[in-house]
Amino acid sequence: MSPDFTAFYDATWSRTVACAYAITGDLVAAEDLAQEGARLLPGVAIGGTSQSSADQAVAPACHRQDSSV
Repeated sequence: MSPDFTAFYDATWSRTVACAYAITGDLVAAEDLAQEGARLLPGVAIGGTSQSSADQAVAPACHRQDSSV
């Protein structure tokens, strides 16, 4: 992962988890959602997985939701 992504992930992690927690009411599920959302960001490969075109289409919506929190 690039240093830019690491900085972004660190800066947005708590807001992303808080937003997901507000939706799920479960901290473990919220953390899982935050990790999955990071995986869906364009150009990011976590755990050696590459993104499908469907993943890339969904990622901008995930990012917009996090930015509005």
